[in-house]
Amino acid sequence: MKRCGVYCSGIILAALTIPLAAQGQDLVKESLASFSPQTVRVEYSRLTKLRSLPNYQNLRQRFVGPRLRAMEESFAKLGVQEGDIDEIVLGWRPGSSMMELEGMVVGRFTAKGVSDRASAAGISLATTR
Repeated sequence: MKRCGVYCSGIILAALTIPLAAQGQDLVKESLASFSPQTVRVEYSRLTKLRSLPNYQNLRQRFVGPRLRAMEESFAKLGVQEGDIDEIVLGWRPGSSMMELEGMVVGRFTAKGVSDRASAAGISLATTR
């Protein structure tokens, strides 16, 4: 199966059409295969589940820092809102002055829509397996 995605602030947006349970497994495997060998920490979140929690807004305020907000803004430029992202895998690796963030997401957005917005914004595209 071909998966389309774009690199955006170190994140790959992948539009997948497989069931959610299998998506999570595939997403983690694909993320680990694509992350740098220097990655020292990996986190997986099923955002659809987190958003259903009664205290989600409190959790979100506590854990979404400036770097994740910057990623949200990058996604928004591609037409992908927070509510469109179902799952995310984040990885951290040492950078020159701070930890660098990389990751992959799956959700409810189309490869064509992301591609069109990326072209308009001058963001380069990549294809994932």
